[in-house]
Amino acid sequence: MYIIYNNKLVVTTIISNPSSEQMVENGFFVDDIPRANAPDGMRPVPMVNIETSELYYDYEVIPDITLPENALALKIAELEQSDIENKQAIAELTMMIAAPVGGDGR
Repeated sequence: MYIIYNNKLVVTTIISNPSSEQMVENGFFVDDIPRANAPDGMRPVPMVNIETSELYYDYEVIPDITLPENALALKIAELEQSDIENKQAIAELTMMIAAPVGGDGR
């Protein structure tokens, strides 16, 4: 396997059979890719040790993105109200366009 890493030594690409065009200065071959063993609530981030040409994992906390129970209902109500207002504005503009310009119908 051929791995490519960024300036923070994070693996960005893994290529099984790289072409010569895919091989870059910040990449090297590895014999195997270790298995991540992420604890609950963590996600693995593949890293490289450029001195030993080995892969390892750092682990980051998975952020909690739980929304309040009523957040979705509030957003839906907000969008429905906005939709009503937009439809009213369109109706008013349509009436203005369709109305005769002069009082005598010309």
